[in-house]
Amino acid sequence: LFAFTLGYLVKYTINYKSVVSQAIDHYGYGYEPTSHEGIGGSNGKIPDCPYSYVISLYGHNHFSPLVDFLHPTLKAKYPKKYSLILDIMDAVHLCLIMVDDICDHSPKRKNHTTAHLLYGSCETANRAYFVLTKVINRAMKEHPVLGIELLRALEIILKGQDMSLVWRRDGLRSFESHGKESLLTYKEMALLKTGTLFVLLGRLLNQGGHQSDDLLGRFG
Repeated sequence: LFAFTLGYLVKYTINYKSVVSQAIDHYGYGYEPTSHEGIGGSNGKIPDCPYSYVISLYGHNHFSPLVDFLHPTLKAKYPKKYSLILDIMDAVHLCLIMVDDICDHSPKRKNHTTAHLLYGSCETANRAYFVLTKVINRAMKEHPVLGIELLRALEIILKGQDMSLVWRRDGLRSFESHGKESLLTYKEMALLKTGTLFVLLGRLLNQGGHQSDDLLGRFG
């Protein structure tokens, strides 16, 4: 009886430590505070939130060169709309990157530590949802048509992400299609995740118009 009790306690302690370790890793509390030279100021300290950190890696208004190329007069004629479009594109692109890195357990992003390893998975994911919610609300108030296009694109992108996660878990057999059709479904999944981002940009620039869908969808 003593041996049985001792064995149970040892097993329970090991399992408990395993669960605790998983929780620590998941929330990101097991990592030492990290500083990156040149990020967040001359003192090398990281920004105070995950989104600001990822912005510092990619740069604010990441899509401005493409926007300026596709619509050279937008900034001068409609500066508020120009700013909104760039903020929408930053939010969608970077927030989905933040969540993707959590899903993939990615350790690096542009050769820097990923946000969830610095701030924890929960704070990083919540900040992504918070930023997206704010930009949706802003778009709906300032340009409702753009807000509707943003919501449409997010639904499509997240559908692709959902398909990707299921595929990663179960492989091609997770798709209802088989053989060559399953490969086509895989390509559709990739297009939903990446091509939709560029289609969204065209829709925003064209006030919801579809005329650039085919061209910009190829970027995916």
